[in-house]
Amino acid sequence: MTEHTNRDTNTPSTGDTQGVLAAAKDLLAGMSQYGHVEAAKQPVLVAAVLLALNNPGFTPHKLQQGNHDTEGNTTSLGENVYQAAQQCLTSAGLPETSISTIMGQFVFLKNDTRINQVHPALGEPVISWVCRTAREHLYEHMTGEHAGPVVDVLGYLYRESAATSGGDGQALGIVLTPPHITTLMAELIGIGPGDTVLDPTCGTGSFLLAAEQTANHRTPGEKKTGPVVCGVEIQEKLFTLATTTMVLRHGTSRIVLGSFLDDSTLLGFTPEAGSAGVGVSPRLFSKMPLNPPYGLAKNKTTRHLSELAFIERSLSLLEPGGRLAAIVPQSTVVGKTKDDAERKRRILQQHTLETVITVNGNAFMESGYSPRTVIAVFSAGRPHPEGKQVGFVNFETDGWVVSRHTGLMDDGTVTDRRARLLNVLNGEEEAGTDFLVRSVVTPVDEWHHAYFYFNDTPPSEADFLSTVADYVSWQVGMFAHGNGHLITPADKESGEQEGTE
Repeated sequence: MTEHTNRDTNTPSTGDTQGVLAAAKDLLAGMSQYGHVEAAKQPVLVAAVLLALNNPGFTPHKLQQGNHDTEGNTTSLGENVYQAAQQCLTSAGLPETSISTIMGQFVFLKNDTRINQVHPALGEPVISWVCRTAREHLYEHMTGEHAGPVVDVLGYLYRESAATSGGDGQALGIVLTPPHITTLMAELIGIGPGDTVLDPTCGTGSFLLAAEQTANHRTPGEKKTGPVVCGVEIQEKLFTLATTTMVLRHGTSRIVLGSFLDDSTLLGFTPEAGSAGVGVSPRLFSKMPLNPPYGLAKNKTTRHLSELAFIERSLSLLEPGGRLAAIVPQSTVVGKTKDDAERKRRILQQHTLETVITVNGNAFMESGYSPRTVIAVFSAGRPHPEGKQVGFVNFETDGWVVSRHTGLMDDGTVTDRRARLLNVLNGEEEAGTDFLVRSVVTPVDEWHHAYFYFNDTPPSEADFLSTVADYVSWQVGMFAHGNGHLITPADKESGEQEGTE
């Protein structure tokens, strides 16, 4: 039986979170309206400003005074932000290669006249307005001293700007994980203060924030030392956003730029320092939340990029008994391709499949996608026992519903439904097979609830009468619309006779 030790349901609070996200949305609108900033650059601009604000020698009001170089030339306001952000990253002790990559994302600030000149409607330069707004509404919320709910603000900005521009996320397989899923997955693998957590495809860092929040909820009243959180990200823009968030929260970052599937990316990596080391054991981590890129294994040359390839690689870096929760398309756990069937076999030879949870089909709707997904939970380094009963859960009805004007919203049952899920998985509450099926699995099985589910409840007389009524209504409708011939069996003998006349 899988043990899910965290009993606290860490669904995001609606308190100051909504105010912060509203301010972030206003920033996006203002950058578009006043500065005509490209949607793809908007979250990067805010990241640069936040890093500048984290530099003690930088304050927004100084922007309007201008700076002068040794020859008396006035530098642009964007140049001031650029330099302050660079100083912040240098003070954080990041590798020069990481700083260079991030500053490459920020370079447009220096010469973009539309954000550096005074805008009549604002009475100040757009970048000055962004600095002031970010300082008043975002900065304090994103630092490590903030005691309220943790929110991936830069992830929100990235998602909203990508939705506006059409974005390249789908082509790259990028589907940012919503916060109610990141916290659920952190709970499912029981992330605590003593853990070393790696998100192998960390995006903007939302899983790492959820890991910290979950660990803090598990130690109420104690000193919040938190887990050690590390990440790998291949996209430079996302790497910039995730690193910014970690620097704001911790004064440094353990995010690595590169492909997680490339052995050289983590070569010599030490979670304690987030940098090179010598002779480090490959099994560095105790917990991993994973949302790999979707749909990249399209042909023979890209088969190594399948979601199961990311799962197998992730499990290989966990210490024995370490826990992995991966959210992937349902097609992943079906594993119909020859390569993925072989990966499923190897995974069960070396690791244990604990639980597979079918997720609400609308979970990712705010990212503009609707993948049908499951969360698969594994224990690493321990071969799957013969005869083990794996839990398959139908959690499609999780309390999150789509509102026409506000997107996903809590219908008032989210907390209770999540508590029930954890209780059932812990064996503290009973559930019918419509919710939980326990079954022995093999590599060739389809690892999801629908494959194993059977309705073992005999139909009542009312069920029978309702089914008959539905059938009769369907028949009447077909005849009423002139389609009765489609459901009336042909009389073979009559047909033959009519054909001979």
